[in-house]
Amino acid sequence: MMETPEDKPLSWFSISGIHGEPVQSWEGAPAPSSGMYCHHGKRTFPTWHRPYVALFEQVLNKHAVDIAHGYTTSDKEEWIKAAEDLRAPYWDWASDPLPPPQVIDIDKFKNLDIIWSDGQRKPPLANPLLSYRFRSQPSFYHRNYDRQTTVRCPDPDDRTNTNMASLRGSLNTVGRNWRNETFRMLMETETWNNMSNGMSKSKLPGSRPPVNSLESIHDDVHGTVAGEMGVQNFAELRPFWHSFWKSDGIRFPDTLNYTYPEFVGFHSANPSDLYDAINTAVQTLYGDGNSHISAMMSSKPVATGPPKPSFRSAAHAEGEVSNQQVLPQSTTQLSQEDRLDWVARIRSKLFQFEKSYTVLLFFGEPPADEHNWRTSDQFVGSSFVFANSSPESCDNCIERTDAIVEGFIDLTPYLKRIYPDSLDPEIIVPYLKDKIHWRIQKIDAVVVPAHEMDGLEVAIMSVPMSYSPEIRAYRMKEGVWPSHHEEITSGHRGGRGNTR
Repeated sequence: MMETPEDKPLSWFSISGIHGEPVQSWEGAPAPSSGMYCHHGKRTFPTWHRPYVALFEQVLNKHAVDIAHGYTTSDKEEWIKAAEDLRAPYWDWASDPLPPPQVIDIDKFKNLDIIWSDGQRKPPLANPLLSYRFRSQPSFYHRNYDRQTTVRCPDPDDRTNTNMASLRGSLNTVGRNWRNETFRMLMETETWNNMSNGMSKSKLPGSRPPVNSLESIHDDVHGTVAGEMGVQNFAELRPFWHSFWKSDGIRFPDTLNYTYPEFVGFHSANPSDLYDAINTAVQTLYGDGNSHISAMMSSKPVATGPPKPSFRSAAHAEGEVSNQQVLPQSTTQLSQEDRLDWVARIRSKLFQFEKSYTVLLFFGEPPADEHNWRTSDQFVGSSFVFANSSPESCDNCIERTDAIVEGFIDLTPYLKRIYPDSLDPEIIVPYLKDKIHWRIQKIDAVVVPAHEMDGLEVAIMSVPMSYSPEIRAYRMKEGVWPSHHEEITSGHRGGRGNTR
């Protein structure tokens, strides 16, 4: 695919271009007036990606089958069968933040030994999963970068090379939150609109619980890998960009002739059976990532059917209620099935800068060297804003010029380590007031002082949670809304009530 001329519609370059640049129509498919196909920040974000990835997979499969038919060895039929069964591998970053070594271990897998069609081993080939080298010199590329191959986590001393040690460290620290975030996203969001995209919905009726959307977690993966992966309109050029999409919009995978390992052999069209199967798979894959609740979950009954729909009163639609209205002030008032979680909500402008950026959260003053932020003991989590660096070329981006995005960082696991016996506000509020810090960093590693960032708001919320035996997980308690503790971040630039 990479060797196919870049002007051919089924080349790596052209298929990748559907996601961003070059700004051009693909095979005559209707495109917006700007020419860029883009569904980021929209309800169609997950379902748009699924057939897009399916196209890539179909072309990959065709190349494999064509190659296998060219084999002249006695085991030719085995090669053909293997090629016909080949599907694009995916990296389930929620289960393991480190991708397989074949795509991250540059030293060990820089070159690959291949058995050729005549059965002979010839000089190794460069591993195509490590980078993409441009075959031509597209003007859009050199307008934005000074390198001719894609990189991950660019080395600060030479941004044309990948800093693998830094990438591994960042994936291990930032990625340790992805399992918990994915589990909560799948278990606590109740509407497709809340689950699908990261646009701020605080003013919408039935506003979302303080849980990241699929898009927000996906964005954080892009920002952590960095390099081209951190630039929305170039991310698709980065090899092995396929993520684990669980899209409810295409309910039955047979439509695109694919499935997930957890559902091989599952044929029931009964919604209740499908729900139970999905719930079991989610619990198995991600449930044990919630260390602060896993012990409590181990003795709970199994699900017997779909959860009942919940409805919150319009009085809570804005999500701005006082502590006294909804929040018990002592754990002695919480039942055995209840707990109190703490969450940081980060809101900022999508197009604050001419590129993507990250807001990083710390308990304590972060290191002076920004390159050590993500691997420091003080680091808690991050919220990555995945922005198009050429928004004028994207109708969807133009429509969202003033869009506000929001992300959430679950503070509960970290606070539990410090205060294992109680997360009462009278204990947590003073600690966070003293310890919480945040920093802003562009995708090119440039640090931005908070006073130069317009519209940033970091808010801390306590969230009453109750256990739901129907889904075997905790979710936000019915009839209440998160309580904002404005005193924690107010007085700091970018804190609650201190935006410019």
